[in-house]
Amino acid sequence: MEELIFSVLKVFLTVFACIGIIFHLLVFRSPETGRKVEEKLGSGLGVQKEFIPWLEKNRMGLHEWLIKNKVYNVFAVIFLAILLILLSQI
Repeated sequence: MEELIFSVLKVFLTVFACIGIIFHLLVFRSPETGRKVEEKLGSGLGVQKEFIPWLEKNRMGLHEWLIKNKVYNVFAVIFLAILLILLSQI
């Protein structure tokens, strides 16, 4: 049972790491593309209501800054690539 849970976790992390690498490479190429992808995901899967508007407004400002930051996207891709390498060796 333990091996099955470990295998499912490994597949889950691999899929999300691949999706993350693709997303960060798209954002690195064009921040507007990343914003459009996030809007589509937010409208399809996210919550539309703001529960704490002043807190969420500040958070979105930080999020916008991170999306535009090239260094952040490079480090995110590097981290996710290392994660994929480690997952493939286990």
